Amino acid sequence: MDGLQDFGSSSASVKTIAAELQDDFYSKLVDDFLGAHYGDLLELDEKPWKIRMLVQIGLMREEQEISWVDLIQWLQKIIPMFQSADFRSLIERNTTTALSLTGVARQNFLESDVNFAFVGPICDSIGIGRRDLLEMSDFSDRAKLTGLTNGLVLELTNFISREKLDPVVLVSWIRNFEPLFCSDGKIQRAYRLLRSSLKNFRIQYRNNQMTRKRSCGLLDEFLQSPFDLAPEADAADIEYRRVAMIKARLRTKRHISRHRPISALKREDEPFPISQMDVTQHEPKQMPHVISVKREQGSQSHHTPIWSLEDVEEDQRTDKGDSVTLLDIAMLSWQKIADMYGGKNEAAKVVSVDLLQNHFSAMLKEDANLRNLDDKVKRSTHPLVPPLNFLRYIGQFLSELIDVIEQQIMSFEKDIVNTTGEKLGRDKHPRFHSFVSFDESAVTRYIHMASEMLCPSEETNPNYRRHWLAFCLERKNPSRLPIYRSNRVINYFEAAAGLIHHHEDVASFVSDLQLLNDDSNILLESLNADANDEALQALVCVIAVIFLKVLGPFWQLLKSDGEYPLFSRYILCLYEKLLEWSQDASCLLQPETFVNVFLQVPIQEGTFKGVFRFCRDNAENQFGTLIKACLQRMMKALAAVLEDNLKDFLPGGEHCKDLPADKAVQMANCTFSQLMDINGRYMVESCHRYTYSGGPVWNGLMDLCELIMG
Repeated sequence: MDGLQDFGSSSASVKTIAAELQDDFYSKLVDDFLGAHYGDLLELDEKPWKIRMLVQIGLMREEQEISWVDLIQWLQKIIPMFQSADFRSLIERNTTTALSLTGVARQNFLESDVNFAFVGPICDSIGIGRRDLLEMSDFSDRAKLTGLTNGLVLELTNFISREKLDPVVLVSWIRNFEPLFCSDGKIQRAYRLLRSSLKNFRIQYRNNQMTRKRSCGLLDEFLQSPFDLAPEADAADIEYRRVAMIKARLRTKRHISRHRPISALKREDEPFPISQMDVTQHEPKQMPHVISVKREQGSQSHHTPIWSLEDVEEDQRTDKGDSVTLLDIAMLSWQKIADMYGGKNEAAKVVSVDLLQNHFSAMLKEDANLRNLDDKVKRSTHPLVPPLNFLRYIGQFLSELIDVIEQQIMSFEKDIVNTTGEKLGRDKHPRFHSFVSFDESAVTRYIHMASEMLCPSEETNPNYRRHWLAFCLERKNPSRLPIYRSNRVINYFEAAAGLIHHHEDVASFVSDLQLLNDDSNILLESLNADANDEALQALVCVIAVIFLKVLGPFWQLLKSDGEYPLFSRYILCLYEKLLEWSQDASCLLQPETFVNVFLQVPIQEGTFKGVFRFCRDNAENQFGTLIKACLQRMMKALAAVLEDNLKDFLPGGEHCKDLPADKAVQMANCTFSQLMDINGRYMVESCHRYTYSGGPVWNGLMDLCELIMG
């Protein structure tokens, strides 16, 4: 934050205001944040919030090296009536103003009330507040004072995100700035057109956030530029309309039934305070507050035309996979380097460790949260595993886990073939006997092929993504298939969950495509054969359950605000559960009532409910028995991998030691998210700045960069 970073400068004005702010109330702020976290010491109900208090909080953040995530969560907790306020902007903006004033003017400003109706600096400058937007009032008279710029749209979309509003409200707000927009009053149609503009806007905004573009002033120039309300239609849209009409006629003739609508997604909540509870107990009275995302208000109602392009979201699910993390990069680098060195040998390991060190060093320079975590761990007198070593531990663990899962699946497939005398999926059909088999399971082949064809990350051939999204809308079961991205560790497993959630939809969709494209399409025939093989689908379900119960929650933990020093307690929870499940996998086939294995809200289970429906439908037949038996063997194998790779975090291990109470307080703000929530936009730049010390072995560095960035 530019204003508060100046507190350490030599400016007399800055030193004076910093000294003035460090009074008794400032001490109470620090004590409350480091202590109870409930605002009891501050007596906030007895007096209105003053700007002085906001500036003091900003000073506290700088002095205590507090991350914005932790600070905002604390503010939302102590003043819940204003929890959707843009605290960061309020603190930064008012601090800058306070530093620009002197004498009586500064004192009067600091003692004035905080404007919690603040939307953003542009809205504030023309007198548009929170109530104007929420009540959808007419503020066109004030809107004339400014144009519809990218910066203004950024403020409005951020406000929608904070308040958890239906994005369609943006149409009504924009009409105040652009009277010709949506002049016919058809708000839903206008919003469908607006989505394309917003998509282009987000891409350009991310591109302009790069350090070199910021320094050149390109980000400011972009934010001051007019927002493009009229993107040009592309040829793909026109072609899709034609295909959609054919599909509508086909599906009307075949009278295909529709499915029930799916419930809204859940947003990830922070984990239980694991240090204060018995990890073996899951009592309802200790449940965290579950924050739900509001349902979209009728934007896709029962009046939706069959397979209409106008109602197809470009991506209907919130991509919880997020951007590429350092852990994704470490895993991908290890895989690619192992290929270059002929296997996962010691030489490949040395080069992979060097590359991770280089990327980590680059991120330390770019990311303040990571730097804060690394510094605190290094300064701690109690031995904690450094973040770089932690990434190595987790990367090695996940790498072996993925290998063992594939080995187990191939073993299951071999057992099925030996028992039944038939191969799985397409392999049993004569047309595919001459196909070369890669060194992968039929399950892996199906997951990769289905993902690449139904939800590719870019325009590929064949690409049925938009057709698939429209198909899911028609069946009232919005797509849960993730965008296929080979540079994310969790993507393969999440795709398995999506395919089982849509197991009936996929088979029906591919069958329809074959009618359109005739039976000569070899790719569709392969996909259809795999999708209709019940034994193969049962094994895909095994992968899906592993995602819902093990890998999904593990990734969620690493992306959460769980406390970094308490990793050993979390991993012990998982280890004990794996051992329990290896004896009886029955509970794996049912959703958790309250929390997952890491005592967090089970968001994956809420998103992919169709997996448990698949388990229920097959509970009494041979495939249900197969799923349960495979899961028990799989859990035993996963427990062995965890014990081999993370034994240092298990009881008796080097990193399985409780922090003393005073040290625990100091390290309370060190979270997993500080290590994981790092934007991958610096990766290509870092590859330019850093090279291996291993000589000519790294001729393909930039190729890996492109793969990392997807």
